[in-house]
This record gives sequence, structure tokens and C-alpha cells, in this order.
Amino acid sequence: MAICNRFYWLSVFILSLFTVSTVWAAPLPDIIDKIRPAVVAVGTVQQTRRPPALFRASGFAVANGQYVLTNAHVIPDTLDVRQKEFLAIFTGRGQRFEGRAATTVAMDREHDLALLKIEGAPLPALGIDWSKRVREGQDIIFTGFPIGLCWGCIR
Repeated sequence: MAICNRFYWLSVFILSLFTVSTVWAAPLPDIIDKIRPAVVAVGTVQQTRRPPALFRASGFAVANGQYVLTNAHVIPDTLDVRQKEFLAIFTGRGQRFEGRAATTVAMDREHDLALLKIEGAPLPALGIDWSKRVREGQDIIFTGFPIGLCWGCIR
């Protein structure tokens, strides 16, 4: 339940993507296959550190696929630029794992949201359907990197 609370506001923002009426008609494994390419890890990389990658949170590719939405509290206030530490996102799984440099574009600490711009080719982005609203009592799913779900955490 702690994970659900931690990502509550980010998830509520994204929930309009996954309303039961539109997506839940598909089996859960099909939903996971559909959203997996847009779900990333957010962290830092410093080649002299062991391990070099430090995961801090999950995020989701949005807009044109060059942006990632995540929680503001996980973005470090400072990076050790002398040791070449940089903000990064991580995609894929298994042998197809990839890290990419990212920069912070916007931050809303009050709502705990951060928007990052990523280098490289666009990722498949999650579309936001503002016409649908989550209703009290409706089933919802939460996801993160690596893919994990908390189904019906809020009822």
C-alpha cells in the first residue's frame, strides 16, 4: 500500500489513460504489453560509481515520446557534475536494457510532478484522454518500472 500512496498523484494524473470502461475490456497481460514500452525508470548515472546506475522512481513517456512524467521528489537537487553524474531514464528489459540522458523541463513540487526531456529516439507515449474521469468505486491499476501492478488500490 505504501507504493500506491507514493505514486498516488502521478497515477491520478495518468489514470485517465486506463479507465476500466475503455481498457479493462482487454485481459491484464494485453494491457501490460500495450503500456510496457512507455513505462521507464528514472535515476542517475555515474560511471565511477558501482553500480553506475541508480534507480530512483518510475516514469511514463508522454506527449511526442521525447518527454517523461515522473515524481518531483525523486529528481536530485544537485548532480555531481565533476564526477560526470547525469539524470537518466532507463527503458527495456533483460538484454534490451537502455539508459538515456534526461534533463528537467518543468517541476511542480506542490503536486509532486516533474517533466523530463530525453535524448534519442522517441518512446511510444501514453496518450491522455481528458474526456474520461475516474469515478468513485471504479477499479484502477497502478504500474511502474519494472512492470508491477497494484490493482484496485483505491476503491
